[in-house]
Amino acid sequence: LIPNAFIARLDGSMADKVVLISRTNRFWQVKLSQRKNVVFFQNGWKRFVKANSVEHGDFLVFRYDGNDVFDGRLYGISGLEKEPVKEDEERNGDVEVMDDE
Repeated sequence: LIPNAFIARLDGSMADKVVLISRTNRFWQVKLSQRKNVVFFQNGWKRFVKANSVEHGDFLVFRYDGNDVFDGRLYGISGLEKEPVKEDEERNGDVEVMDDE
């Protein structure tokens, strides 16, 4: 879910698809959906969550660059930033294309 206060500041200028970037510069294309005045990440979001080992109690902080790109940081329940997935398990710079999740 993307906070309504954030969406209101954009004046409706966000695209239907955005890119999420992890701390290790891995990219995921994600579709935005809107229902009942609520905007949320949809297709591609599950891949982002799985690839970044997001767990219940973690929280994400995204910085929006204004060009449909969100740079994300993942923090554990302790409040400390979680370590990224090991380099040998990643393909830095690859784009994860959205699907019909």
